[in-house]
Amino acid sequence: MTLTTTPTTTAPALPGPAVDPAPVGDESTEWALWLTGTGEQRPMRDHITALLTAAQHTAQAALHDTGSLGAPVDRAVVLHRGRVWSPEPHAASGAVQPVLLWSARCKVCGEPFDEEYGHHSTVGEAVEQAVDGEWTDTGGGWLICGSDDRDHEAARDSRPAPAAPITGQNPLPGIPADGPVHSWFGLTYANYLVVPRTLLQSMPASWQQRTVACLTELDQAFAHVARAEAYDVVPGTVREVGELTDAQLAAAGVQAETHDEDSTTSGESRYSDRDGQELQPHDWVLLPGTDPVPHYNRGRTRITPYGRRTASA
Repeated sequence: MTLTTTPTTTAPALPGPAVDPAPVGDESTEWALWLTGTGEQRPMRDHITALLTAAQHTAQAALHDTGSLGAPVDRAVVLHRGRVWSPEPHAASGAVQPVLLWSARCKVCGEPFDEEYGHHSTVGEAVEQAVDGEWTDTGGGWLICGSDDRDHEAARDSRPAPAAPITGQNPLPGIPADGPVHSWFGLTYANYLVVPRTLLQSMPASWQQRTVACLTELDQAFAHVARAEAYDVVPGTVREVGELTDAQLAAAGVQAETHDEDSTTSGESRYSDRDGQELQPHDWVLLPGTDPVPHYNRGRTRITPYGRRTASA
């Protein structure tokens, strides 16, 4: 038996608007995510949230993480008013590319933080801008706006309690009895450690993660200790009082008084600091100057660490 097939031809597209697809979800919901395997549809706050959630679902599916809670089942499809949504074709062209931006929102009321620079390229910048605007960072990834109603006050009061001081840690063999930190400061009289933020953020991410973990542990261990609200860090150099010119003495906040000619110490000067404490010519004082380390510029400034430079650098 011989089978004869007749080639089919595709009918030309008719002019006019495209046919509106049939809804597969609730038309009253503006944005939603449809999990095709289970038929579940989850309302989303906006299309950006829906797209990000769909991308996370797809990433989990690629890892075959079928045994964990909330594991992906088939595909995640973005719905707009109950219909499958897709971006306009020109949005993916080579001339126009999407940029992911972040903005802070209040945990309680959902109000966005829309100052002059309300959208940022990183989550950290968005949080920093909100905190600078007197929003409260709960420490658990949530922000509370400045509203003073009962719900917002309760959210601020429910911040995680500081962890108890860590006890029972024994020093490793070979560590000095008076502590590595004291030994590291050496013979200096420094009471504080000042580290430029620019240099911290220029280190590798793994190093930053370890450092942040140690700083968080320090804050939790001494949460019960009262500390100053702010400090004033002044860059400069350390010089002997007797070596400074009149202009440098004024910049360092040192007052110089010359004895009268009739005094037994004629021509000698007496020095005192801002608090009126007497200084000797060989005493060291801070001469304010310009900081050679560039400003951190909201997390953008990067300086290549010495150990990571190339041979040609």
